[in-house]
Amino acid sequence: MWDKRRAFYRPGEEAALRRYVVDALTVLDRVEEGHEAVRRYVIEPRLPQITARTLAVRAPGDHYSLPSLAKFSAALDCPTRVLSDGHVAAPEQVPRSSPATVVDWIGRI
Repeated sequence: MWDKRRAFYRPGEEAALRRYVVDALTVLDRVEEGHEAVRRYVIEPRLPQITARTLAVRAPGDHYSLPSLAKFSAALDCPTRVLSDGHVAAPEQVPRSSPATVVDWIGRI
């Protein structure tokens, strides 16, 4: 499990990786359930139902979200922001930048 998730964390981020592995071990039989649900979920038909102001945020190293970012942003007519750093685990990797990006956007609404 550690090796499978290791690529999402940089050297020096072992504490965050350890927290993920400990959490995952508590639900070992269902650890992939969330990822599988996200893969199965078809969001495109539901995008027009979103009427709240929306901000699309991604980390520069998160190549999973990048292909869909422009399409998502266009469908919701929403702005996008790229965090200062990070990958899939960006909230842990840049814990100040993630919320600051959202707070800054809220302040401009």
